[in-house]
Amino acid sequence: MRHVVLCLQKRAVPGSFQGTVVFVNNPSEFWVQIDSDMDAVMDICAKLAIYCNSESCKRLSSPAVGQLCAALYSEDKTWYRGQVIEVQASQAKVHVIY
Repeated sequence: MRHVVLCLQKRAVPGSFQGTVVFVNNPSEFWVQIDSDMDAVMDICAKLAIYCNSESCKRLSSPAVGQLCAALYSEDKTWYRGQVIEVQASQAKVHVIY
């Protein structure tokens, strides 16, 4: 099961804007990425991938609940920001933060 948490800044947007719905929990709870912010988001994602694929990137040796991390999603082979939500004997469960 893939757990997803979106930590996007809540802000009032006067007037109209163009955006993309990036997650829907239910019809009254959904998140939109404002298109004008997309270049900054893509830049962060690219830098995260470069770092995580480098030799400088260190695997968490003792993950703890609440710890921020980077997580490689096996289905699309993409690195995402995440937060540890559960630690088991051999692995940690992570919420993905878009």
